[in-house]
Amino acid sequence: MGTRMHISRRRAIVAGLGATAAVVATVAGLQTISKKSDYRNDYDVVVAGGGVAGFAAALSAAEAGARVAVLEKLPALANAYFDARNMAVVDPLRETPLGIPDSLERHYRDTLDAAGPTADPALVRIMVEEAPTALLWIERLGMVFSPTLINSGSHWPRSHVPIGPGYVQVLSKAAARAGVDTFFSRDVVEIRRGKGGRAESVVARTEGGTLERWIPKKALVLAGGGFGSNHEMISRFAPAKARFESANEAGSSGELLLAAERAGAALVDMDAVEVVPRSNPKAGIQAYLHINNARYIVVNSLGKRFVAEDAHRNKIAEAFSRQPGEFAFEIGDDRTVKSYSMLMQADLWKAIEIGEAFKADTVEELAHKIGVPVASLRRTVDAYNRSVRTKRDPLGKLPINLSHELRQPPFWAARVQQRIHLTPGGLRINTEARVLDQFGRPIPALFAAGEITGGIHGRNSLGGDSVTDALVFGMIAGTNAAREKV
Repeated sequence: MGTRMHISRRRAIVAGLGATAAVVATVAGLQTISKKSDYRNDYDVVVAGGGVAGFAAALSAAEAGARVAVLEKLPALANAYFDARNMAVVDPLRETPLGIPDSLERHYRDTLDAAGPTADPALVRIMVEEAPTALLWIERLGMVFSPTLINSGSHWPRSHVPIGPGYVQVLSKAAARAGVDTFFSRDVVEIRRGKGGRAESVVARTEGGTLERWIPKKALVLAGGGFGSNHEMISRFAPAKARFESANEAGSSGELLLAAERAGAALVDMDAVEVVPRSNPKAGIQAYLHINNARYIVVNSLGKRFVAEDAHRNKIAEAFSRQPGEFAFEIGDDRTVKSYSMLMQADLWKAIEIGEAFKADTVEELAHKIGVPVASLRRTVDAYNRSVRTKRDPLGKLPINLSHELRQPPFWAARVQQRIHLTPGGLRINTEARVLDQFGRPIPALFAAGEITGGIHGRNSLGGDSVTDALVFGMIAGTNAAREKV
């Protein structure tokens, strides 16, 4: 990976381990494991979770010479929508020819400004500085991105749009080639600590109910995702958000995070649950137009814009809460839709069939279809197009995002409401991706990466950063785990 990768990995593996008391976590009703076949100790590193962070960790550990097992609680690989997300990276090779004056410092400041004071600046700095290395790594593995960058909420277009196979597909295939073994229908329900507080094993329940104890020779990596689909956890940690339905996949249920908490891991920002505009989750699709802040507007039931589309997610959520019925329509044109991935386009066409999206040859016809005042929507679109031409928006949309007039038919609308999207809180980690206990001490041989962790996104994540976070800290966690002292 070149000099930068060697520097990154040398820095990532330097960590001091504080002594901790021996802890053995228990789960009510967990049966005793007695059969020898229930013990798996053939692996140096065991990774719990088969998503982006999990496979980034698994592959990095394998590249560092470890024998690795991935335990995935679902019966097959999921993360289809995570695979379609953008990746925020400062990338001079793409940005400079496009005239984008970006920098690592701007990415760092953008992320901290969005996250607020609870974010850990050291974690944000690592994510931003190692993102270019992660981008080169994932591209060498076969990930393909569009040459055009988009703006997903930052001041500069730095989000890379996938146009080929997704992250999980690319990483899992590369991991398999590197000798990583993946075991499905393994739900990790317990983390056990032994001598010196070391994370010595995990207990996984199989689909048939059998309990298996996995004892890695070196370390554990937790990459089980967030808890956005777990209503009980949302009610516990963020009761004000419990009224919202989830747009998360079923796998984002948080049990692994709770198991880590029972084992003594510290949690951070657990009440920072993000809600964003999404289509009806019961439809089973993700039909919306807000992938690129420069290519759509959002209007209420009166056909009027009510928030700058590039505002931080928490500001958009506040604005939605003041609208009649708390729903809105995202409006775009033909160029908007064609600029998005085939997966997104397919979901929009499916949404038309069930009345969650609409298409028309004129703005007036679109207004009739979505049931908003015709004259009002016409005035709104015309006013927005003038703002694009003058680079001045009364709602405060940034000039760099005032770049595309909505003129090319057919015109599209997607009906959206606020849904639970991301849980930025989670396990507290340090810059080596080591899980910390309640006293701020690293738990020996326990690492974590991805949405199961907290401290990076604070109260509000920046578009594109969640993928970057998962890849960067997945790589760090896997490398450190492979080099953990026995």
